[in-house]
Amino acid sequence: TAIAKYDSAPVLSRDYIEYDGGYYVIGEGRKGFVADKQTDDDNYMLTLAAIVKELEARGMTDSVNRARIHLAVGLPLKWVQAQREDFKRYMLRNSSVEVGYKDRLYCIEFAGCTVMPQCYSAVTENLKDFAGVTLLADIGNGTMNLMYLNNGRPMESKAWTEKLGVFQCFQKIHNMVQDKTGDNLMDDVIDNILRSGKIELPDPHASLVEKAICDYVEEIFQKLRDHEYNEKLMKVYFMGGGARLVENFGEYNPENTVFNNDIRANAKGYEYYCYMLLRHQERAGRRCKKRSIFQNQRNGSSFWTYGKYREYGAKITGEINRKFRKEIHRNSKIAQEIQNSIQNSFGTDCSCSCIFNSMYHKSGICREHPSGWKCI
Repeated sequence: TAIAKYDSAPVLSRDYIEYDGGYYVIGEGRKGFVADKQTDDDNYMLTLAAIVKELEARGMTDSVNRARIHLAVGLPLKWVQAQREDFKRYMLRNSSVEVGYKDRLYCIEFAGCTVMPQCYSAVTENLKDFAGVTLLADIGNGTMNLMYLNNGRPMESKAWTEKLGVFQCFQKIHNMVQDKTGDNLMDDVIDNILRSGKIELPDPHASLVEKAICDYVEEIFQKLRDHEYNEKLMKVYFMGGGARLVENFGEYNPENTVFNNDIRANAKGYEYYCYMLLRHQERAGRRCKKRSIFQNQRNGSSFWTYGKYREYGAKITGEINRKFRKEIHRNSKIAQEIQNSIQNSFGTDCSCSCIFNSMYHKSGICREHPSGWKCI
């Protein structure tokens, strides 16, 4: 999807956003393939447009709407590692933005950004459904991502990103029709064919378009075979915008070929993948916080008395590791022995709490006695 910028509000279209003094119309023409999405502002503007449309769909339709969001975005499968940090900085270049849409103002604050791999993210939620060896083929606008799954487990050594997306098919159609007839098909005409899979043109244009698409689909299957695909021995799972072209114009074994024509499959996968990742991080953060609290208790800023340990034993058991529990139990016995020794030798009681405090500070000084009596 392309985006066009205007200096004033469009007259005929309402599908535009207002940002930083400019008006951006969504969906005018087709955006060409760009290997690095950070080379222009188009991807950023499309992201802002997607955000306000999502907020509208979720019922945020007041004159002024405020939201704090975490971006879940994706990059081609084998390019994620190299481009992740730069792309994250690109998406988070502004900590907050104000976007106008349909006479409404959206004030958006960015809490963070998670960059995930295309293709794999689209099937993360239902990996358990993939039995045996399956080749995933995610055909996007500029690239085709390939990855093998073995009983739902990704095989990272068998994953590739090929520059064989739908845009290459677009160029084939355009060039073939122009070379054979001298006519120049409008981008929107070709785009409608690629989206619907229907060719509503007179001959010879229709047959030329069909031949160009069939040649492109055959290139896809040849690329799969180059990566050890065998339709007799494994399944192939097509998804992305190009899946419909393969389904309508390809020759394949229907028993071992699955098509997912949901063009939002990756976006849904990003949301699920990011949600699970943030949830895991939140749980890990809580565990670290608990460990930090108990570490402080061990260091003497707070401490458990022997009686307290017995009282809250069940609570502690679920929150600290086995080694620490053993240490607490061992030190409790030592503290009890010290307490008995002091009682027998001096006839004076010293609570286990002050002994624990002294032990953890390693000072041996009883902090409950003004004289600074050395308990250990």
